[in-house]
Amino acid sequence: MSSQGRLSVRIPNCDSNARCMRPCEDVCTGENAGVNVFDGPAQDLDAAYQAPEWLASAHAVATCAEACLGLALVGVYVHGSAALGGWLAHVSDLDILVVTHGAATRGLLVSFGEEISGLARSGPASGIELSVIDRELARDPRAPWNYLLHVAVPCDPRSSPRVVFDDGAGDPDLLMHIAVTRAAGVVVRGPDPADLFGDMARQSVLGYLASELEWALREASETYAVLNACRALAYLEDGLIVSKVAGGASGTARLPQHQALIARALEEQRRGLPSGDAGAEARELVTAVVGGLRTAADEPTINL
Repeated sequence: MSSQGRLSVRIPNCDSNARCMRPCEDVCTGENAGVNVFDGPAQDLDAAYQAPEWLASAHAVATCAEACLGLALVGVYVHGSAALGGWLAHVSDLDILVVTHGAATRGLLVSFGEEISGLARSGPASGIELSVIDRELARDPRAPWNYLLHVAVPCDPRSSPRVVFDDGAGDPDLLMHIAVTRAAGVVVRGPDPADLFGDMARQSVLGYLASELEWALREASETYAVLNACRALAYLEDGLIVSKVAGGASGTARLPQHQALIARALEEQRRGLPSGDAGAEARELVTAVVGGLRTAADEPTINL
């Protein structure tokens, strides 16, 4: 990509061979901080300047990764709503994917997980969700979607952080994490996503989106189910990977018979309002989208 299509932001630097011997807040500040280049896709420019909170947190996570993982670090990428332009400080987690190679030992990963757990308390209002994967999975994404480390840290001090190592079962959500990162990931450290992450088969994405919506009808709120159905429809019809907010906005045009329902879901999402279980109209909408996804993926439809 040409220099005209990149976003450059000054961020702190650190010694990539250093270990995490002090809090990341100290590592990424101070008189000896250097300058690196943050190269994100041009389409993320508006989102970046509207959300300085997540940019600062992403920079701090990357500095932690350099200090804890050293030469094992390949790259640090923001994905999810922040990369797609739908990040809301009071609602959205900051989603980060860290890529390493074989030199990332268990000890280095433990140190990194501990540091991120502390750092996230001063980060975005809804916390940080971070996964560490090996470079081989990034290059050749496939089941069983094994990861090296997962860290989930809400900023609410009453909630405990989760630091989890893969027990061999993997995490199917990595399919979409990798797909989003390749399509729209914000590079905090490392090569361009298109040069590191392999392409995802369309049928695999369609199947994942259908399964996610089936889960949403059982377990999630109406707002979550409706907006994710809208974003899944954007992928089904146009091959677009978009945020829940953008999906909902396009859904009002794609599904005029459900405009009022989608508008309500968008309002609840943007304002962080509570939402109950999916009602009859929401179930009708989501079930129809699931059917379309399953048909396109040539998979059987589950009776919802």
